[in-house]
Amino acid sequence: MKNVLLIGGSGFIGSNIVKQLINGSYNISILGIPKANNSLILASPNIKVHRGKLNQLNLIKKIVIEDSIDTVIHLASTLIPSSTLEDYINEFDEIIKPTIKLLPFFAISKIKFIFFSSGGTIYGVDDSGCFSENDKRKPISYYGQSKLILEDSIMFESRKSKLDFLIFRPSNPYGVGQNIFGKQGLIATSIGHLLNGERIKVWGDGNVVRDYIHIDDLAKGAVKIINSNKNNEVFNLGSGVGHSVNEIITILKKCTNLDFEIEYSEARTIDVPVLVLNVDKFNAIADSSRILLETGISDFFKAEELKSKNR
Repeated sequence: MKNVLLIGGSGFIGSNIVKQLINGSYNISILGIPKANNSLILASPNIKVHRGKLNQLNLIKKIVIEDSIDTVIHLASTLIPSSTLEDYINEFDEIIKPTIKLLPFFAISKIKFIFFSSGGTIYGVDDSGCFSENDKRKPISYYGQSKLILEDSIMFESRKSKLDFLIFRPSNPYGVGQNIFGKQGLIATSIGHLLNGERIKVWGDGNVVRDYIHIDDLAKGAVKIINSNKNNEVFNLGSGVGHSVNEIITILKKCTNLDFEIEYSEARTIDVPVLVLNVDKFNAIADSSRILLETGISDFFKAEELKSKNR
């Protein structure tokens, strides 16, 4: 029986990782503040919830010791791709510095450290638009830069102190449970706008291409890699297929049968033109079949539409 601590485990990705872990041989501890609608985390007797933040170092060390933790999954971040310099500076105090301070403790404690980085922002711009794990990392956003710093810190600690690690670089996850009224996630926020009778907002001309992965595929695949006992490796987690913003809009029109307006704004400098992940390593361990984008978006919209009717 493995004992795992999820830091930031009550968010969108974290709660779906928990759903997969709870079906396996894991005792689960979570550091964070569960959302009121997260019934799985709040109701399960097999999950310990520790209310706190990443910068409470002594609390985390106490949890690791008292809960006999052997695996830590780090999902915490205060940033999104559009975050500002001020947000980035805050991330240093809230996330980056505390994580770096904890790495030697994890190494000494023989903890396996699993870090969720960002496949969507860490690579930056390249003519090919398709990125494998060994490609250069040249982020152009503060969010991507924050992930780069932590990746390098983890790899350094592995060289210095033999820290066992996995780094996951997810593309653009979407699906039921994602915040449709937030500030990130094209599919999720578009559904939120549609249910509010609003225009869909697009930065640029809609030709930006991204790799989208359903949250179920991401969570199941990540846990399969964790269970494979791989160590000291980096994995892209995505579909390996690119879709433009305009293609997503076309799918939304087909799935919703709604006639909606689109508001195009000036392109942002933080948006890479084309970014698709090479997922050969991912597919070699996880199931290479993926939920079709059209199916996933349709199911997501129907679930949120039902929620809106019951509000």
